[in-house]
Amino acid sequence: MPEPHTPEPRTPSSQTARGPVRALTRRVLAVLATAALACGLLAAPAPAARALAPADFLARYADDAQAGEREHGVPTSVALAQAALESGWGESTLTRDGNAFFGIKCGTDNGPYATGCVQKQTTECDASGCYPVVAEFRAYASHADSFRDHGHFLRSRERYAAAFALSDDPDQFIREVHAAGYATDPAYSDKIIGLMQQYDLYRYDLGSGGGEAPSRPTLREGDTGTAVRDLQTLLNAAGGHGLDVDGIFGPATTAAVRDHQSRHGLVVDGVVGPATWGSLEG
Repeated sequence: MPEPHTPEPRTPSSQTARGPVRALTRRVLAVLATAALACGLLAAPAPAARALAPADFLARYADDAQAGEREHGVPTSVALAQAALESGWGESTLTRDGNAFFGIKCGTDNGPYATGCVQKQTTECDASGCYPVVAEFRAYASHADSFRDHGHFLRSRERYAAAFALSDDPDQFIREVHAAGYATDPAYSDKIIGLMQQYDLYRYDLGSGGGEAPSRPTLREGDTGTAVRDLQTLLNAAGGHGLDVDGIFGPATTAAVRDHQSRHGLVVDGVVGPATWGSLEG
């Protein structure tokens, strides 16, 4: 799970000289940590909780994310996507054991919301590759405090200041946060943007300072109405599917959507969000 980190400044020469040694040291520590877990010297991770369905996850935590936006200014769409990715839709043991959705590491100053720390094995990445580490992460009394601390963490650090000038553009906001060193996964911001687009998370952003809601609704099987008729018309025009334009999103429409998504390199889930609408209307 990606987590915020503050890299130490290095000169180019020291980075070149120390890189192989540090990489080897990390791998040795990872092996020792794994052995310690096996021998019972470190507590083994408890079984993960069952992940919530995305719709249930969003229904349960959207209010917490919006409260965090009101208090600290992080777009709700960004906070929800980060929480979903970093907690595995609520499946993480860190979420279960520490009410934490974001992998914010413990340090000398753990802010006003954390109540303690939880030890967990995770993955770090650097120029030499990715490797397992055991680290301590902030824990909270409630899920809401996790979202509030996430906002406070970003708002209170100068290196993320540029992102808050882009709070009306969630995609650029997370790109700036990532570029400032939030996560070690090089694809982190792309993953967050993918989730925001796939699940139309922009619709949760607040009117004051949040991103504009897309003009098209997110559609899935079981939906009905004018937007579904528009979708069926566009699918017929794009792929000659021969759908009945009846405004009913049934199995045939789902199959046509999945076919279109597959042929255009989109996430094949049968859900029509901004990326699929854009492909059909482009």
